[in-house]
Amino acid sequence: MHRLIARLSHDCCIVFLLAATAFGQQSSPRDSDRDGLSDADEQMLLDQFVPQFLISATDCAVAPATFTPELKTPTFQSRNGTIYGQAFPVTSPTEGSMVELHYFHLWTSDCGKRRHPLDAEHVAVLVRKTNTDAGAEQWRAVYWYAAAHEDTVCDISRLYPAQTLQAEEHGPKVWVSGGKHASFLALAQCGTGCGADVCSGAEPLVAGTVVNLGEKDFPMNGTAWAQSPGWDLAVKMSRSDFTQERIGRLTSTGEPVAARNPPFRGFQRAVAVASVPQGAIATSAEQTSSALNVAGGQTRHALGKSARSALKSLAIAFRAAGSWVPAAPTE
Repeated sequence: MHRLIARLSHDCCIVFLLAATAFGQQSSPRDSDRDGLSDADEQMLLDQFVPQFLISATDCAVAPATFTPELKTPTFQSRNGTIYGQAFPVTSPTEGSMVELHYFHLWTSDCGKRRHPLDAEHVAVLVRKTNTDAGAEQWRAVYWYAAAHEDTVCDISRLYPAQTLQAEEHGPKVWVSGGKHASFLALAQCGTGCGADVCSGAEPLVAGTVVNLGEKDFPMNGTAWAQSPGWDLAVKMSRSDFTQERIGRLTSTGEPVAARNPPFRGFQRAVAVASVPQGAIATSAEQTSSALNVAGGQTRHALGKSARSALKSLAIAFRAAGSWVPAAPTE
């Protein structure tokens, strides 16, 4: 009898422990990308702050695309306006604990002067949990960022206070330049910089639920293709758009600021005034490389002509922009 009671007690303890373990597993929020935010919280924030994108009705790439899940190579499934998102916690010495959200509009191609397949562009926001007057918790945006020709001499990416955009509780309007897909949080900014962006005639993009990319090393929803070397999406997923230097400049002025400091404004004005296309320097390099292949005695003449032509173009451009440059050589 004592053995029977002991056995029953042992079995009951096992059942209880299994039930407690199962309950703990069920009650623990799922965090697929292992960044400390639950999947549910990430999706809630991504849905709350998704911007209203406005895109060209005549864009050669049509609309942001959905890419086939579970493939390592980005393979477009449909150009249906899908927006991909990312959410991760950040801690700032001055701002405290916040969450950074990225919204990627991914295109099958860039249709600018120097076309290339696959184009990953985005806007971002920093959000913070606050308490209302009634004591309820809510999330509010603090800063917005729009990427435009990042990491190039034509970079005109900008940081804005959310209050300036009247986008503290929801996403703002974002204008996307036709063919180039640079993002702008103010229509007036489109067409500045090197002057190749056009946002006129943009129409609201009809997009569904934001698809969560997860993190670079822990992709979600079958988005392993985000790591493909065919585009710079993984690089953009790996860094914060809200550095202390950028936030410091923004808070010191209270006005929108260029992400680069100092930006290449003189060069950008020169390129815009002279109508030199973005990538002109690379194009000149390609022309010089081609000149090297000219046979025999034509090589030196071709190189000299190409160099003089490039210098003339830059000289005219900089003078038009009000910058001093040496006189261009004559033929």
